[in-house]
Amino acid sequence: MCKGTPEALIFKVCALVACGISNLLLWFPVSQVNKDRMRKILGFAILVWWISSCNKNNEQLYFLSGTYAGTFHRSGDTSAPSHIKINFYRDSFSGTSDRNFYPAICYGTYEIFGDSIAIQNLCVFPAYFDWTFIFNGHYAYSMVGDSIYFTRNYGDFAYLPDVYALKKQ
Repeated sequence: MCKGTPEALIFKVCALVACGISNLLLWFPVSQVNKDRMRKILGFAILVWWISSCNKNNEQLYFLSGTYAGTFHRSGDTSAPSHIKINFYRDSFSGTSDRNFYPAICYGTYEIFGDSIAIQNLCVFPAYFDWTFIFNGHYAYSMVGDSIYFTRNYGDFAYLPDVYALKKQ
């Protein structure tokens, strides 16, 4: 079962409702054969719903667990890429960069949606640097072997991608 998920709670509520409905069927003037058939159909429908409601991406949500190291670079920036390290554990992350605020990683949570990842950075940052370098927001996500790549376009007119290239350690 999908333990700890909203689907598990919904399943439990629906199972209780289904038990109540099947017990109510005892009060209606219907033959016992029809009552048994209705219970079987109701039970089968709940089983099908339960199997289809389990989020098949639950495993995908946590497969980034581990330490990844690599580089960050903003296209169009003439400076050298920074070396970064990000630790992913379940739905949270923490990380560092060898250069101050390039990028600003710190710690937070993440969630994967197909080929994109939503990063929510929970740190408080000072106002004296370019906040577009904060590791936060939605990124395109791809995985090749034991390497992961996050990209996000930056800019209003000339889109310059931020590229995080990381390899599992």
